[in-house]
Amino acid sequence: SNASAASQQATATPPAFTFVPPYQKPTELYAYLLALLPLPMLVVDAFLFTTAPGDPSVLAGDLTGFIALWGSILFAALDARNVYRSHRNLKHRTMVPFVLLTPIGYFWRRHVIIGASKKYLFTWLATFLIWAYCIGTLME
Repeated sequence: SNASAASQQATATPPAFTFVPPYQKPTELYAYLLALLPLPMLVVDAFLFTTAPGDPSVLAGDLTGFIALWGSILFAALDARNVYRSHRNLKHRTMVPFVLLTPIGYFWRRHVIIGASKKYLFTWLATFLIWAYCIGTLME
């Protein structure tokens, strides 16, 4: 009996090592920057539509698409890193790829993982609708 208990103890695997990152103070800065990202896009579009010769929609579309894609990825990655380092996502569940579904997907995933407020989601929706309305007005 003692021999079987000793052999079970010897063959038992040790608990898995879990890396815990150094603690970083939680910040919502990157979530706010991502939520407000359509506003700099609007400024760039308005500038190009009022000053660019020829058809400004081509250049504006390229530039704001660049800002939207890379700004979203950058701010989502920085926010996800802060969420992880502030010990709010220790299981390291995936967040950043959801930004490719639009920031709506990212903010919804953020809400599910850490129980964050949906205010960022609604802020992004509001600023996006403002951007879309203004672009529609500029294109008339």
